Amino acid sequence: MEEIYFRGFLLVRLEGRYGFRPASWISALLFAAYHLITFRSWFSPPLLLLVLSALTFAGLVLNHITNRYKSLLPVWLIHALMNITIFSVILPYIKNQQVFLLNKPGHTNNMQFSLPDYAKTLVLHRFTMVK
Repeated sequence: MEEIYFRGFLLVRLEGRYGFRPASWISALLFAAYHLITFRSWFSPPLLLLVLSALTFAGLVLNHITNRYKSLLPVWLIHALMNITIFSVILPYIKNQQVFLLNKPGHTNNMQFSLPDYAKTLVLHRFTMVK
């Protein structure tokens, strides 16, 4: 769904109005902002800034690939591989099927989710965002 909206719809509309480079930046920044909804409570502000920077860069790369190949298929595959890779990097840090999320400064308790709850939260978040 993200690729259809950010690259199949938004990038194309903005490119027609502003040209590719400005459209790519706007789309990439909005792509990062969309993920802010999920990640804002997971990371401290410095880490959140790093994550948002990486998401903006990923958005720019995916926009370039979409523009180069004039197809969403390559970016769907790349986005899926990125999500799988990110999740597989997290897996070694999961102990006893618990995900420990980083606290914001001043918070004293860690948020904990079982792995099934974590997956369910991500899925529900994605479906509730599409309205």
